[in-house]
Amino acid sequence: MDISEEILNHKSATFSPADLAAYYTAGHAEPWRHASHLALINEAILLAYNGGVQRVAAFLPPRYGKSHLISKYTPAWWLGHRPDAKVVMTSFSHTRATDWSKDARDVLATVGPKLFGVKTRLGTGKGKEDNWGVEKLDESGEWIRREGGMLAGGIKTGISGVGANLLIVDDPIAGWPEAYSETVQKTNWDWWKGTATNRLEPNGVVLYIQTRWCQLDLAGKILDLAQEQPDQFPWIVIRFPEWAEVDEKTPVSIVGGENNVTQELIDWAAEKNAEKRFHRMKGDLLWPKRWNLRAVKERKAKSCEGGELMWQAIHQQDPQPGSGMVFNPEFFQIVSTVPVDAVRVRYWDLAATKGGGDWMAGVAMSYSPEEQAFYIEDVIRGQWGSGEVEVNVELAAKLDGYQVAVRIEEEGGASGKLLTGIYSRMLSDYDFAGRRAKGPKINRWRRMVGAMERGNMYIVKGEWNQDFIRELSLLPGGKHDDQADAAAGAYAELIEMDRLSPSAELV
Repeated sequence: MDISEEILNHKSATFSPADLAAYYTAGHAEPWRHASHLALINEAILLAYNGGVQRVAAFLPPRYGKSHLISKYTPAWWLGHRPDAKVVMTSFSHTRATDWSKDARDVLATVGPKLFGVKTRLGTGKGKEDNWGVEKLDESGEWIRREGGMLAGGIKTGISGVGANLLIVDDPIAGWPEAYSETVQKTNWDWWKGTATNRLEPNGVVLYIQTRWCQLDLAGKILDLAQEQPDQFPWIVIRFPEWAEVDEKTPVSIVGGENNVTQELIDWAAEKNAEKRFHRMKGDLLWPKRWNLRAVKERKAKSCEGGELMWQAIHQQDPQPGSGMVFNPEFFQIVSTVPVDAVRVRYWDLAATKGGGDWMAGVAMSYSPEEQAFYIEDVIRGQWGSGEVEVNVELAAKLDGYQVAVRIEEEGGASGKLLTGIYSRMLSDYDFAGRRAKGPKINRWRRMVGAMERGNMYIVKGEWNQDFIRELSLLPGGKHDDQADAAAGAYAELIEMDRLSPSAELV
């Protein structure tokens, strides 16, 4: 008897998560798009499913389909074939993990009965989306409850109380501030060692996907541990930069766990690296059908306002250590003069802690429309009581002159407005205003780093140079950041001044 084309299509949809994705989205406004990098990840998932490896990590830029393949279609496909499997989905937040859990549930609920003879069994209340099970159609035509299902949770909300045959870790880090926060780094590491790995059942598989942030992010620590301890599980690592900086012929690597590396795993990695479909020559884009050259350049210019370090980490998946994690000492170009056409502002990061604790800092910065360059002209810094703070701010304004705008960082709430009002009256003859800081510190710093990396920011020679450069070079791990905050505030103020040339922040 001939097998109809319809049955063939149904059968092929069960071959892999990518096949399921193509079947599920057929006829949609945005159907599943095939790409070589996703094909490689898909084949690594099949290797893990068949027992060839228990740890797979994929590092790709944002918006390249990795989460849809691994966090949406893989759980549905896995549970379709193994309805007794326990799948645990994790991410940086419970909401994020639950969103993927809901997507996977919707896929299985829609096509599971037809393709696998499996349907979802919804929980009650909130559990309908973050904790659901499955049922299997038996030979008698009855739906029988099975042991498998899916639990979703964030790193902070926890995934206790359930084992995992498949653990998916999808972007455990929310952004730059979290990636560089020692507190968050410790929280993530403690979660991985104390919670995540303890959820795994015997022969449990981990699929880990992340945009890289820095060398000390969770992925970096996990891989370092695997290399340091040969009895750890080896990791299949798939890395695809957005823009090939060199000829790339080895997107797959085996990292760590040398005592547990099998010949099968070695052969699989060598076979994939030998396949030309996964090779890219220098200058090739990762997915030109989705992100063409113009789009990638725009992503580099607009999304990576923080500079080359950010681009290398997020888009190239190659976080650089640098001499400083944020400000590299090589960024600082010292000059002796400033163009006469410069527009000036002094920005204050205030603190009143006489004799110890936080410092206050006032950074004077200017912008030359003709040179299209920024100049850090002067830094005033001290640990003063509240009365002394006001005296020093007023004295600096007098010494700077009326042509220099004065800005202070305004804290939130009524106290911040009250303090701004005091300074507004005190500096009524000057161009004065209070400004709320926008966004996390590290993002504000990185905006200034972009100007430094592009070579259009200079430091005017002065006695304060050494302390200023030392503080910025130690960030984000340094003890103080007042000068960096004040400098970033001055830079942002110059960018936003109406009288400033719109071409100031060139990328």
